[in-house]
Amino acid sequence: MNFISIKFKSLAVVIAIGLILGILLAFYSPYEAKSLARKTLQKDAEFITQLLVENLALGIQAMILDDGASLQQSLAVLQTDENNDAISKVRVFNENMEYITGLNSSKNEKKKILSESEMVFEETDEILKSWAPILDSDDNKLGYVEISFSKASLNESASNSAMNFILVTILALVITIVPAFWNVRRMTSSIGTLVDISKEVSEGNVDVQLNYEAKDEIGELYRGFSILVENTKDLALAAEAIGQGNYDIDLKVRSEKDVLGNAIDKMRSNLSAMSTETEAQNWLKTGQAELNEKMRGEQDVLGLSDNVVTYLATYLDAKVGAIYLKDDSDVLKLASSYAFTTRKNLSNEYKSGMGIVGQAAKEKKPILITDVPDDYVKINSGIGEAKPLNILVLPFLYEGVVKGVIELGSFHEFTDIHLQFLNMTAENIAIAFHTAESRVELQKLLSLIHISEPTRPY
Repeated sequence: MNFISIKFKSLAVVIAIGLILGILLAFYSPYEAKSLARKTLQKDAEFITQLLVENLALGIQAMILDDGASLQQSLAVLQTDENNDAISKVRVFNENMEYITGLNSSKNEKKKILSESEMVFEETDEILKSWAPILDSDDNKLGYVEISFSKASLNESASNSAMNFILVTILALVITIVPAFWNVRRMTSSIGTLVDISKEVSEGNVDVQLNYEAKDEIGELYRGFSILVENTKDLALAAEAIGQGNYDIDLKVRSEKDVLGNAIDKMRSNLSAMSTETEAQNWLKTGQAELNEKMRGEQDVLGLSDNVVTYLATYLDAKVGAIYLKDDSDVLKLASSYAFTTRKNLSNEYKSGMGIVGQAAKEKKPILITDVPDDYVKINSGIGEAKPLNILVLPFLYEGVVKGVIELGSFHEFTDIHLQFLNMTAENIAIAFHTAESRVELQKLLSLIHISEPTRPY
């Protein structure tokens, strides 16, 4: 057993409170019971005195008629009443303090001269005395009465009251301590369960269940910890998804103070950006490698034009394409096309500065058109024709000299990475066409040389 645990401390507090209350009860209850008994006896004495005063007033008024018979009858009733066994002596005086009659008394006993108009009490070690004036209905003083109450009855009443007080106090302690003990035990058990779960979570196990329905402080602690566990589960699932390359997962950051949530969200953003950049670089490198493969080998200009425009249109998801090559007279002529028909009112040959194709060749820079005229060019398919939404015209240069122009049309926008790819491949395309043209020129030259050579006799 862990003696410094919260359970032991809580139970120790409850036991200590019970012991303190028990000790206070042992010392305080007899005194309190005796005080209570004295107050009770004094109240009883006051009541008896008042009742006797009323009866004696009637008796004194009737003395002339019945020679004191009514007065004696009142005292006799008082003597036979079991509820008045605490009364040990009664003496009755007239208004001149002359002894009239009494109970267990004589007129020769010492009397107290009273001038008070109200009831008074006097207490000795053995006797509690009450003195009261006897008044008629008009508050005229008829005499006095002196009643003595035995302290023996006081002690007996005190003992009974003390015992009753002790029993009531013990019952109150039981009613108080037992529920307190039960609540402490329930509380410590709940906290103990929460401690065990927190140990599991600290070791990385978030597959735990927290069930506590009470709406108290422990319940709030459970609910707060349950939210923490659920958030940890969500972050763990998010981290796993991010690790698998899913950067679009719904990640809930609780607040600006959520250090772990913000860190994972930042990591996701960084990895997503890196992944996008990596994908872009891979896309660029793959396109360059595949296009170079399409241009490899000894190809004639027409075959090379078909391969280049077809690959670029396919790789960039362009739905229409054309390639123009400059001839010896610096005129750009259509060499090959991809999925388009002859354009209305538009030529297939351009001089420098004429039309979009000629302008791109003149500026030696790409031109992007996003508002294409309806009659500019059509994209052919098996089900009909449609105009592209965007046109991109790109010149390709060899050693600063324009070799040709590539024209692409698409239903979607040409992005920065598309432009980057075309700019990266433009030089290789120019080199490929320069090589093909040089090969043609070389073949022409070799043919001329072969024709000009004289025939040797054999």
